[in-house]
Amino acid sequence: MALPKVSVTLKNGGLGQVAPSDDAVFGMILNGLGTNNTPFLQPRQLFSPDDFEAWVTEAGMTTGPYVAEARRQIKDFYLLAGNGAELFVMFVDGVATTTQLFVDGHAASLMQASQGRIRLIGVTRFLAAEPAEPTLVEGIDAATANAIDEAHAFAQSYANQNLPLRVLLEAKYFDGTAATLRNLKGLTFNRVGLVLARNSTAATSCMGLLLGRLASIPVNRSIGRVKDGPVIGVDEAYLGPAAVKTLNDGYLGAIHDKGYIFLRKHLGRGGFYFNADPMATADTDDYNRLNRGRVIDKAHRIAYDTFLNELLDEVLVDEDTGKIVPTTIKQYQARIERAIDLSMTANGEISGVQAFVDPDQDILGTNTLNVDLRITPTGSNEQIKITLGLFNPQAAV
Repeated sequence: MALPKVSVTLKNGGLGQVAPSDDAVFGMILNGLGTNNTPFLQPRQLFSPDDFEAWVTEAGMTTGPYVAEARRQIKDFYLLAGNGAELFVMFVDGVATTTQLFVDGHAASLMQASQGRIRLIGVTRFLAAEPAEPTLVEGIDAATANAIDEAHAFAQSYANQNLPLRVLLEAKYFDGTAATLRNLKGLTFNRVGLVLARNSTAATSCMGLLLGRLASIPVNRSIGRVKDGPVIGVDEAYLGPAAVKTLNDGYLGAIHDKGYIFLRKHLGRGGFYFNADPMATADTDDYNRLNRGRVIDKAHRIAYDTFLNELLDEVLVDEDTGKIVPTTIKQYQARIERAIDLSMTANGEISGVQAFVDPDQDILGTNTLNVDLRITPTGSNEQIKITLGLFNPQAAV
């Protein structure tokens, strides 16, 4: 008989805590003309601007306009995201068109380097000598305009592999004519957004700041949320050739209604804010905003991970009806609802989740389990209308 004693065993897992997510693992492709030493097509994982400096020092390319632009974008990203944020970066020679980034394996190499963990890729194109008369398609550079469908197809291909992805493309050379600008809401590419936002007179967008803002907020939050304050690092903003502060709301509204991301001002507030996060699709599309897309992408990954453990598992059925037994149905529903609640509802990223497993489905005949999963998102105050008037209490008597 063992020596009498009191034993205490620690139980773990009772709190239901959730492991840190990869919501803010982003990728950036810097496409342009670099030096001979530029490490083209070699994805690099960064956690701070110092990591970038170590990389370019190692490659012997610490100077030059191309490196200076890359340094600016990386610095801007970490200005908002903070050191420790995970960013995968890749240089691509300017000979490659934006379309080629997605069809020739360049963007795929970036995804492979992250083992599929990247949630969002931003593409910016910098040329040390910008063309005097760039080729335009409906008001923006042809390289971007011709790549929207390929970028969407690329992102969708990863979603089909249960690695949902979104892409932001820099739209360069906008000449300021709103009437000729392509209406993105006539497209059906809800995994792609186009960026006109710039914080300098250079043609290149402030993609680093945009990705940094996204990395610093929950997946359901709009990048234009006023409570988050103005975008740090923007002393002046530009839309086409004009400074944003010189443009009226009617003009900005026309650009907004065509589905672009840009910087704007709010009356009575200092600094500059993003207008919103529209994607290249119609307003009737459930995922016409990047924040809605990021929400459903996160739920997608959770659902996949939750039910992967059930693959090829045995399913008990009623011996008389052949239907899945009620206790098993309840287990399936509770398991996925709990997983999403812990990761999303508890953080305020969604309003709720409901799972439904049809008890009448013929799992014996089909060997297929059908689960209807419905996410109730959070709303957004895109328009606030206030009714204001004078009131005389005596007149109401």
